[in-house]
Amino acid sequence: MKITLITSNPAITTAMSSELSSIGDLTVVNGLKLSKDQVIEKAIDADILIAGSSGVENISDELLNGLPNLKYITTLTVGLAW
Repeated sequence: MKITLITSNPAITTAMSSELSSIGDLTVVNGLKLSKDQVIEKAIDADILIAGSSGVENISDELLNGLPNLKYITTLTVGLAW
């Protein structure tokens, strides 16, 4: 299982990375407000996308269609105005 985490904040601790790596092949991308095309490029093979609001600004139909293996999305956010 391939997991892609895209965020620039919060910083991913060693403990979090270790836990995520234990369930799949983890790639951490530190990026600030990546475009849809950049997200697709970085996560093209991902089964799981972990999206921080500081890294992935919008999850659109185009983004979802560009990630053919994607099965699950989660966010590192709180609140409703994301």
